[in-house]
Amino acid sequence: MICELIGIPSEDQLDFQRWSTALVDVNDDSHYDEANMEFMSYLEKLIEQKRVSPEEDLISYLIQVEEGGDGLTVSELYGVIMLLIVAGHETTVNLIANGLLALLTHPEQLTLLKADPSLVAQAIEELLRFNGPVEFSTDRWAKESFTFMDQQVEKGDHVIVSLASADHDPEVFANPGTLDITREKSSHLAFGKGIHYCLGAPLARLEGEIAIQVLLEEYPNLTLAAELSELEWRQSLIIRGLKQLPVKLF
Repeated sequence: MICELIGIPSEDQLDFQRWSTALVDVNDDSHYDEANMEFMSYLEKLIEQKRVSPEEDLISYLIQVEEGGDGLTVSELYGVIMLLIVAGHETTVNLIANGLLALLTHPEQLTLLKADPSLVAQAIEELLRFNGPVEFSTDRWAKESFTFMDQQVEKGDHVIVSLASADHDPEVFANPGTLDITREKSSHLAFGKGIHYCLGAPLARLEGEIAIQVLLEEYPNLTLAAELSELEWRQSLIIRGLKQLPVKLF
């Protein structure tokens, strides 16, 4: 979906997926520098191609704005595309996979959703809360000193908020460790809050609803094809997601 929005040709989308994974994960095997160089080289050629022959896609529009005098630099153009990779691609991929895993490991909730597909929008909100794709906030620095849960934070300290923990706060959510797709409207933080609220939230919700609903309609006997202990979680400072989610379709 994001590839089509940006203007990545279909034949390059598997490479895009590989680069995206390497750029978000942080471990010794991620080959970040190599992937980053490959990706930047690819974007440079793609941007030049769309500068010469613009199409109906976001990169072409951004290039035209840049040349129209509104001032997008090349680095800003790269920045917008990188933002879309993390905020628009990686998050939705893992919303779908994490949500599907939660349903497959809570068969009573899966049965309920299959029996009443109208619950899908409500289910997506609960799946975002229960095991969302973004585990931590982006970097923050304390504007002033304060004490939080007996921990002293000094002005200027580096602070990272655990969104996953906040979304399991028993003072906000009844039985937070329970997956309940009939839960009333949720105040989860999966899309952030305030001025940092995700601009792509409506698209992500729609993608999640369609993906989960179509999967269950097409493959009603869908089951997990691995033990939970066999599943590997990606090593990332922001994204929470699996390396693979093996399933049986029939």
